[in-house]
Amino acid sequence: MPHAEAHRIATQLTRAVRGPAWHGPSLRAALGGVSARQAALRPVSGAHSIWEIAAHAAAWIRIVRLRLEGRGPKSVPKAINFPTPRRGTAGEWQGVRAKLRDETARLARTVRSLDDGELPYLALHGIVQHTTYHAGQIVLLKKATKRSRP
Repeated sequence: MPHAEAHRIATQLTRAVRGPAWHGPSLRAALGGVSARQAALRPVSGAHSIWEIAAHAAAWIRIVRLRLEGRGPKSVPKAINFPTPRRGTAGEWQGVRAKLRDETARLARTVRSLDDGELPYLALHGIVQHTTYHAGQIVLLKKATKRSRP
C-alpha cells in the first residue's frame, strides 16, 4: 500500500490538533473555552500568549503544507511566525481557530495524496510534535490566566 505511512502521519496530525490525542488534550481541546480576552493575556512574563501560540501553530502547519507543494517560504518573518492580535476581537480569535482547523485539514489532505517514498519524514513528524508541544504550553498558560484573574 503506497500511502499507508502518509495516512498514518496525516491521522497523527489530525489527532494532535482535533483529537482524540493519546498524550492528553489535543490543541483544539486545549483551546476549548478560551475567550479572545484570555487568549491575548500574558500571564507568564516573557512568554507568548495563547493567541500567539495558536496562530503560530496554524502558521507552521500552513508553511509545512506550502513547502510540500514546493511553494513554501525559505525563511519565516516574525510577523508570520508569532502573529499578534490586530484588534483582539472575538471574531479575530475565531479566525485564528478556523485557520488552525482549515490548515490542518489541508495539510492532512496533501500528506494523504503523497506516496510514502515522497514523504519528508522529518518535517511531517516534526509538525505533529510541534503541535503537541504547543498544546501543552497552552494548557499551562490557560491555568496561569485563570490564576491571574482578579
